[in-house]
Amino acid sequence: MQKKSATTTRKQWLQDHFQLEEQLQAAWEESFSALLEASRLERLVAWIEERFFPLEVTGFNNDAIHFERYGATESTLIIVLTEMLLNALKYYSSKTGEPVRLDWQTDTEFATIVCENPSSRDERRIDKGSQKGHKFLRIIARNLQGNFPEPLPKNPYQIKWQIPMDLLMRTEQ
Repeated sequence: MQKKSATTTRKQWLQDHFQLEEQLQAAWEESFSALLEASRLERLVAWIEERFFPLEVTGFNNDAIHFERYGATESTLIIVLTEMLLNALKYYSSKTGEPVRLDWQTDTEFATIVCENPSSRDERRIDKGSQKGHKFLRIIARNLQGNFPEPLPKNPYQIKWQIPMDLLMRTEQ
């Protein structure tokens, strides 16, 4: 009797699963593209919660700031939020379904984005990344005279990214 391999070869995987992967990828891209057409925060949160984890978003509607659509500030904030949510996705771990918390805070000097992930220190010890994302966030913050403090190894895991308030345009209330 011939013993079967415990691993699947790339060729075998392609034969057995490639078509399914393409179908799932197309469905995911289509659902994500629909979000981009109507970029309401509530729709994005619902999309993330349906596919990944509970997400609690606070503070983003509380401040009278705005920025040019497709401008440098919007692009920068999209990059920062994407990186924060990607890290939350990689390291999320909660047996009780605790949400990832994303919060927008402002004071007279800085606008701060805080992302709090309920993952445990043990979960974060598993190598799932290169730390390039944190380096990238630090570089962006530094170049904008902002701040990206080194995250503390505590539970829940929390990162803060800050930019000066004068980079954001205020609207009259």
